[in-house]
Amino acid sequence: MIHIVTGPPASGKSTWVAENARPGVDLIIDFDVLADAFGAGGSRTYDQGFARMVQASRRAAVDYVLKSDHWQGMSLDAYIIHTQPNEQQRQRYSEAHAQIHIIDPGEETVMQRIEAERPAHLKDVALDYYYPERRAIRRAQKKAEEATQWVYTSDGRRVPLRPRTSRRWG
Repeated sequence: MIHIVTGPPASGKSTWVAENARPGVDLIIDFDVLADAFGAGGSRTYDQGFARMVQASRRAAVDYVLKSDHWQGMSLDAYIIHTQPNEQQRQRYSEAHAQIHIIDPGEETVMQRIEAERPAHLKDVALDYYYPERRAIRRAQKKAEEATQWVYTSDGRRVPLRPRTSRRWG
């Protein structure tokens, strides 16, 4: 059986898997565990290149599980921790007959746990989980920011490039 364990950051997904998976028997795909295996050393703050490498490895492992027939009718289970699968990913999980487990102790508990135990950027991830429209707004803002061209002033400040007007003075 394939188990997809979802929920916001710091909701207890890894704890739930640890309580339900059989150590040394079941397969567990967890971004943070993979990051530690690649040398993160318990840190939950990763630079972009490192995070992309871990994501690619995680994606390969998930693809293998979803495409393989090893999980049908065997006494071996696969647990995939996935904070917030999109529509296409949920469809793939459904086609693989995966069982979905949503772990969510509530926004207040999650935010307290993040404050106490996790990097600050996970607050945004948790808020995006609880308020999906916020995520769309943040993505649009990021796209707009990426579209902005920047120049550097003589004193080293970065400022947005403003196109010159075609108006002639004089």
